[in-house]
Amino acid sequence: MRQNLNQIKPEKNLNQTSTTNLHLPKMHPRFNAVLSKEEYKKGLLSYLGQYGKCDIQITNIIEGLNAVTVEYLHPCVDQQGNTDEKENKQKLMTLFEFSGGKIKRIRHYF
Repeated sequence: MRQNLNQIKPEKNLNQTSTTNLHLPKMHPRFNAVLSKEEYKKGLLSYLGQYGKCDIQITNIIEGLNAVTVEYLHPCVDQQGNTDEKENKQKLMTLFEFSGGKIKRIRHYF
């Protein structure tokens, strides 16, 4: 599984077409929210173009049975060149659950 994760390259031109093949519920434990595909797509599209630069830095990968947890930093600079140092240093974690070789669920932890 690690080999596949290391081969993932972020899309430089993420757009509405890129979200067409999302087939999973997105769970946000901090806010006790479960989003449908359409809700997830709407939220994702609302962020497009808001940042000038984001550099995701993976700090740890934990592989388990039918799941992978990724710990990362997500420092960003907005279109005006502003940045939030405290937020940029916050470690984030995302759990990917798999079933039948496909992502079944994504959970974000902050």
